[in-house]
Amino acid sequence: MSCGPAVPGCGLGLIAPGGGPAAIVANGRADIVLIGRAMLAEPAWPLRAAKALGAKVDWPVRYERANFV
Repeated sequence: MSCGPAVPGCGLGLIAPGGGPAAIVANGRADIVLIGRAMLAEPAWPLRAAKALGAKVDWPVRYERANFV
């Protein structure tokens, strides 16, 4: 829920991974989308979502060997 420029609003709960969170923010329905449940179910979800959306994720050098996405 977006409450206007002075009061940021967030969307959470039963938001489908994939294009759902991006569409909610792009349509102005929320200023931020919280992904706590998705993170608990699949900790690598943000990395997979970034790849699906074509975003480049910079890995810390010490974690480069673990880059599986």
